[in-house]
Amino acid sequence: MADVPDVSCSIACVSNAIKTPCTVSSRFPHEFGVRKLSECKRPIYNHLRQCSVSNSDIASEGQLIAVRCGLFEVDLSLYTVCPFHRDNLGIAWHEKSTCQYPLHEGRAKPYRRFTLQLSKLVFSHFALLVPVGSGICRKCIDLVHNLPDIFKENLKQTDLKAENVDEKNFSSDVTQRCAEHNLQAFQDEVDGIYTENSDQFSSQESPHLSQISNWSEENTTGLEAFNSLVQTL
Repeated sequence: MADVPDVSCSIACVSNAIKTPCTVSSRFPHEFGVRKLSECKRPIYNHLRQCSVSNSDIASEGQLIAVRCGLFEVDLSLYTVCPFHRDNLGIAWHEKSTCQYPLHEGRAKPYRRFTLQLSKLVFSHFALLVPVGSGICRKCIDLVHNLPDIFKENLKQTDLKAENVDEKNFSSDVTQRCAEHNLQAFQDEVDGIYTENSDQFSSQESPHLSQISNWSEENTTGLEAFNSLVQTL
């Protein structure tokens, strides 16, 4: 791919993680020029889900690009990105098939993914950047827990032993639908109990009402006969 003049982004100048030159994107060949990270707003939900990364940690495409080049706490409006790096660090990024933990040994395959907190932890401890969404094996997850406590402050809210990241990170909408379904089921059950009790009450009450009605009719007939007799006399 030939380089395109005047497509230099600032993140390539400040991040040692970017080793490729600035140019256009093969996915969007007609897109030229740089763009502020704060203006990068392509949908990232599906990409984060594929990478098992929480969408509560990364709110926008611009932030995703920033953290993948080591800019964890920055003003996104101060940095620009070229079309090529926007794709390669954003929604077109692909993880490697091997565990990316710096101390990894052996042939164990990735079991979990690097979350934002884990990426920051490794960066602060080893001064090495492992992009969010990269793989990590079970053995290396245990190594993370053995790091000094000072490096694990950002992981207090992250459970590295969870069995299913997708369910934890992306199930809020499913949970809400389930809650609504359970509430409706509960309401239907209550309505059913109310209807059943009403039917039972009605069936128990009907004989008494019938007796009262018959007694009323009998008394009315007797009273009419008595009045007729009085008039005759």
